[in-house]
Amino acid sequence: MQFQITLDELKQYWSVVTDDLGDMIIEKKVPGNLVMHKVMTLLNVPEVISNQATFKNEVFVDERLFLDLFQANDMIEYKVTYGRQLKLAGTIQLK
Repeated sequence: MQFQITLDELKQYWSVVTDDLGDMIIEKKVPGNLVMHKVMTLLNVPEVISNQATFKNEVFVDERLFLDLFQANDMIEYKVTYGRQLKLAGTIQLK
């Protein structure tokens, strides 16, 4: 599954988190929390007990990211990549 995070999504995130957008928007780096939120939204998982992720490389606005999943019972393992570069890997435990 492919997805990307737009500049509008980044601006909306920062407007909720802080009043000063400044350098955060200019660099176009996407915070890990926003990437995790996007993954959870795309998967539309009903009830999550826990989730964790390890961030390997920075994510930038408009990168065409690829979400790769593996589910075993109540555990989803996933990877987010850009080309051959691993951006983050994590797990989601479902209720």
